[in-house]
Parts: sequence; C-alpha cells; structure tokens
Amino acid sequence: MEVRTLRLLRGNAVVFAMAGAAVCALAFGMTRVVRAAADSQANAQMGVFALLGGTQQAIAKGWVHHGVGPAANIKVRLFKSDRTTPVMNYAVRVQNSMHLIIIRNDFATLTYLDTAFNTSTGTVSGDFTADPHHGYYLYSDSIPIGMKRQVFRFKSTPLPPAAPQRPLSTSPTKVASAGPYVVTLERDTFPASSPEILYLQVARGGSPAQDLVPFLNAAAQAVFINAQTLQYVYLHPMLRGSKMDTETTYNLAQEGRRIASNSLVGPNMQMTVPPLPPGVYKFWLRFAGGVSMDNYSAGPFTIVAQ
Repeated sequence: MEVRTLRLLRGNAVVFAMAGAAVCALAFGMTRVVRAAADSQANAQMGVFALLGGTQQAIAKGWVHHGVGPAANIKVRLFKSDRTTPVMNYAVRVQNSMHLIIIRNDFATLTYLDTAFNTSTGTVSGDFTADPHHGYYLYSDSIPIGMKRQVFRFKSTPLPPAAPQRPLSTSPTKVASAGPYVVTLERDTFPASSPEILYLQVARGGSPAQDLVPFLNAAAQAVFINAQTLQYVYLHPMLRGSKMDTETTYNLAQEGRRIASNSLVGPNMQMTVPPLPPGVYKFWLRFAGGVSMDNYSAGPFTIVAQ
C-alpha cells in the first residue's frame, strides 16, 4: 500500500499519513505511525494570532490524533495568558464553542469542520481528510468568555510528491458558482485602509434567487484571507438596505446580529468590510437555499485592496 504524508510546521511535525485518498493515521515528530497514546500536546504546534484588527488575549496549541477508522482528528486548545490554564468557557455560536476552518495553501478550497467540545479539557476537535499533495492553513475562530474574538492560524506543508505550487492569482474575480447559484460581487477592487460596503447578488437560473433562507442565524457567512499575510476577517452579510453598525458588521469582537428563521435574506446582500491593508484577498461566501435548505460555498473570489 502506498503511504504518503503531509507534515505540520516547526520541526516537531504533525504527520498526516495518507493511504490512497483517505487519511489512515496521524503522528507527531516522525513519518512513522504511532499509537493512540500520542494524542498529547507534547509536540503541539503553537497557533499564530491571525485576526485582522484583533487583540491577542490567549495562546493556542494544535495537534492531531488518529483514532478508530480513517479520519484525521484535528485538535485545538486555547490557554489563558499564563500559558497553563486552559480556556473552558466560550460564547457558543451556532452550536459551536469554536469554529475550525481549513483552507488549502493554493486557496482553491475552504472547508468548515464539524466540531466537538471536550468539557473536561477544553479541547475542540474535528475530523478532516487531507489531499496528500497539498498543504493547508487551519484557522480556529472563537470568543472565550471574558475575552475578545480570538483567531489563530496553524500551517501544514506537504511532503514530496507535492503538487506544483501555482503562482498566486492577483487578478480580481467577482463571479463564482455554487451548485445552482451564481454569486456576483458589485466590485472586486477596494481602496485600502478604509471601511467599504460590498454589495453582492445571488442568482439562480439567470434571475435573482428567491429561495434563499437564513444560514446560521444570518443571511450568509463570509471569510476573507489576505493571501500574503494570511490575516483573517469573518463577516455576516445582511439583506441589502439593512441598518448596519460598525462593531457588529466588522465582527471583530462579537457575532453578527441574529435574524429570525423566516427572515428575507436575499437575493441582494451587503456587508461592511473593515479597513483592509493593501494586498490581495481571497473571499468565500457560504449561504443556504432551495427546498431542502442545503448550504453552499461560493468562491474563492479575488479582491484587491489598493
């Protein structure tokens, strides 16, 4: 059986051992598989604070564990400033204490993990099957009680044979498909360093979509990643014309305003984008619609702040 691996940074590498297209084991520090007892923080990777405009008030450690079956179980744990006391209480947002978001290192895909919270240890975990040819960025997004929003980034790099790294696309793109829907941004270039309102429309069958429903208590979710600095912005778009307030829509310290399940959320949306430093940003939009209220992820869009 061919085995391929994908390592996380910092020498003490976390190894994703791949069998074919499925993850079959994970280990720390070496390319051989270790027993489940390796589920410890001894070789954990330290997270890098990544929230644009945010204030770091905790530290984060991430590691991986192979349990029963083929899935790689990714774990993240936050600690208070003393570096030893785990964070145990979070603002629960849409049934999750912490959101784990994985972006492929060529910015081609974004994946939200279903997570579980261990109330005894404060550890958040989620399963993920990696492509053995690519590296990934993992973002943990949470609001610990008594703190502002905390977002940390972890990084993995592929072992050979890795897919050739394509040059970063800096050409703005403002149209993306997601299932039966097409999302179009009003513009894809912003003035840097000033707040801007971004308008977008979701269409279906060539006409504005009339079957959109609230997604996770909002009209949609939006994630921006600076392709150079890897800084992170998370926003909740709203129905176009909604009253907007800066702190809520920037979403740097709290969640966006919740809306009723029968609210009209589209097809025309808007969001206030915080002041973006000059650079290229990748942007994904997640929303729900249709009779079965499935969720869709459109992107990546490419936005340039200049």
